[in-house]
Amino acid sequence: MDNLKKLINELQKDERIIRFKILLRFIDQDKILQNDYKKLLELQKKMVNDEEKNRKNLENSKREYEKAKINLSSNIVVSEYIELLEEINLDLQMIQNIIENEISADFE
Repeated sequence: MDNLKKLINELQKDERIIRFKILLRFIDQDKILQNDYKKLLELQKKMVNDEEKNRKNLENSKREYEKAKINLSSNIVVSEYIELLEEINLDLQMIQNIIENEISADFE
């Protein structure tokens, strides 16, 4: 448990996470950005659903998503936010994999 507290402490000190939180607060205060970001997430869900179910309108949903993403990414704050979100998610996936490997190694 002590190692978990250390990990959480290190993550809270990470400059990218600190910057991510600042950008998130900024986006949360801007109703237009917030609304546009929610629309992007909805388009992403639609695209993923279309991909999973092999619907005919997959190309259309991809086009709509990419157009909305490009439009939203033209805002430098949102662009940086999305970039940091992707980096942090990759790091969290790596941490999760390490934890899973360590736990499974303990049971072997």
